[in-house]
Amino acid sequence: METSIISVAGITVISYLVAQGIKATKLDSKWLPVICGACGAALGLVGMVAMPGFPAGDPVSAAAVGIFLGAVAALRRNTVLDKVIMVITTAFVSMPSFIMGSFLLIVFSVKLGWLPANGATVSGLVLPVITLALYPMSYITRLTRSSMLDVLGQDYIRTARAKGVSGKKIIFGHALKNSL
Repeated sequence: METSIISVAGITVISYLVAQGIKATKLDSKWLPVICGACGAALGLVGMVAMPGFPAGDPVSAAAVGIFLGAVAALRRNTVLDKVIMVITTAFVSMPSFIMGSFLLIVFSVKLGWLPANGATVSGLVLPVITLALYPMSYITRLTRSSMLDVLGQDYIRTARAKGVSGKKIIFGHALKNSL
C-alpha cells in the first residue's frame, strides 16, 4: 500500500510540475503548498482506488488482461510470443510502481502527448490507474500461465484430444476453466 501511495503522489506532483513547465531546479518555498496539495489529492485518490481487500488499480481489467495473456502464453509455450509476455510481466512485477509511473508519464504525456500530465480530468487518471494495475495484471498472467501448463499436461486433456474433441472446447471448456 505504501508503494501505491508513493507512486500516485509522485505521479501527481511530477505531472503538475510538467504541466506548468517548471524545472526541478526552479523549485523554492512558494511551490511547497502546491506540492503538499498534490500529495494530499493523491492520497485521497489512493483511498478511493485501493480499497481494503482489493489490489490497487483496476482489479477487473487487471484480471481480464492477466488471464488472457497467461492463456496465450501457455498455449504458445516456448515461442517468441511466450517469451515476450514472460519478459514483460517479469519486468512489471520486479519494477517498483513509482518508477513505472514515472516512465509511463514521460512516454505517454511528455513524449507522445496522448494523455494529460495532470490528474485534473478523468482522462488524467488513466496513467495512475494503469500504473497501479500493472503489478496485479502481471502476477495474474504468470499464475494463469503456470496453472494452465499444468492442466494441459493432465490425463483428461489427453483423453479429450484422443476422443476428437475440438481444440476450442478443450481449451475453454476444460483447460482454462480448471486452471482458474
